[in-house]
Amino acid sequence: MRTITIPAGARTLVFRRRFSSLPRTIRFDADAPGGTVERIGSRWILGRTPSTGPLQSHNEVRKGYWDTFFEIFVTPDRPVRVTIARPRLARRLLIGSLALAVVAAAAVVVKLA
Repeated sequence: MRTITIPAGARTLVFRRRFSSLPRTIRFDADAPGGTVERIGSRWILGRTPSTGPLQSHNEVRKGYWDTFFEIFVTPDRPVRVTIARPRLARRLLIGSLALAVVAAAAVVVKLA
């Protein structure tokens, strides 16, 4: 989980994905409703596709196949804390990268011995 504290009226990036065409639903919670959620998807040839909605306690924003570059901004009416879960894929990549680093380090140690 990641928590972002946003002052009233500040347009703040809460999620960004680049070079990804995988569809996904991004869920995040705000401790107080009120304000706007801005979804900006980029469809390479067709341009950016912005849309806005109200900031609620529980929010869901859908990213489609064509949203290769994707951002979510929150602009609250009053100070708010937004909590968003880290994606599972990111955790898998982190664990895989750490495992690969351990194997590479072990290979270097064995080669030097």
